[in-house]
Amino acid sequence: LDKGGAGEVISLAIYGWFFEQFTSKQGLEYVDNGNGREAAASAVAFDANGSGLNILNAWKDLYDKGFAPNVGRGGDAGLADFSSGKSAMTLGSTASLKQILNDVNGKFEVGT
Repeated sequence: LDKGGAGEVISLAIYGWFFEQFTSKQGLEYVDNGNGREAAASAVAFDANGSGLNILNAWKDLYDKGFAPNVGRGGDAGLADFSSGKSAMTLGSTASLKQILNDVNGKFEVGT
């Protein structure tokens, strides 16, 4: 950020799939009953196990420090900032990769 590159570290959409992945990276369950593997899920677990609060605190910290602006909801909400070079990183699945590559159109290297 200090050397003339992108003005934002990451453009991170408010998207449920990301929340699920961040919960999993903590080694904690998103829902009860073994994440629905032992029996049908009947309640969320991220509230009781603290993973949800951890995610929201980390997200807020990124926002408060100016590293991750609020780009809105939806899986592709952060792609425009990334593709324009406004942010250095974004998150997405391989389903977004073709759109990203088309939007970037060779202006910079896209790492995966």
